[in-house]
Amino acid sequence: MNEIIAKALEKIKQANPLMYAASGAEDIVKMRLEKVYDALAETSYFKKIQDRSSQTKLLVLVAAFTGNAYLKIHMKSNTPGSSFLKGIITDSFPEIGQRLLNGKSSSNPEEQEVIDLVRQPDKGGMTRYSPKAEEKKKSGPGFFSGTSALLKGKMQKYIDNDGGK
Repeated sequence: MNEIIAKALEKIKQANPLMYAASGAEDIVKMRLEKVYDALAETSYFKKIQDRSSQTKLLVLVAAFTGNAYLKIHMKSNTPGSSFLKGIITDSFPEIGQRLLNGKSSSNPEEQEVIDLVRQPDKGGMTRYSPKAEEKKKSGPGFFSGTSALLKGKMQKYIDNDGGK
């Protein structure tokens, strides 16, 4: 019994509890930063970038994500502090990019109408993008609804026959 406890304690020592604490703190800070990113997306400078062409926004994103990739590869994360900073910094690029793409992308009402048509909120209020979402709603059940009914019928036959016995 003492041997098992000694092995468990040794594994805990090797696990570096400070790294676990840094990881937990990183997640908490990331959640708190959501409000900061939202506030950033409401600034006039950010809105000017959002009103740019798709190509310009794509260039901004490519530059940001290239820098992010460089940081992910070259920034050390072998201590709790460096791991924490790396996680926060490298998370900021996709968070800001997401707001750049998902925010109101145009001040032109006609363009915004098209953007809003593509943007489809799901049941949980999250936004999904599907250019054919409206067509799918109008066209009725698709391939998988028929497949689902077929599988359900086969499973019911299997159950009714006591698992094929």
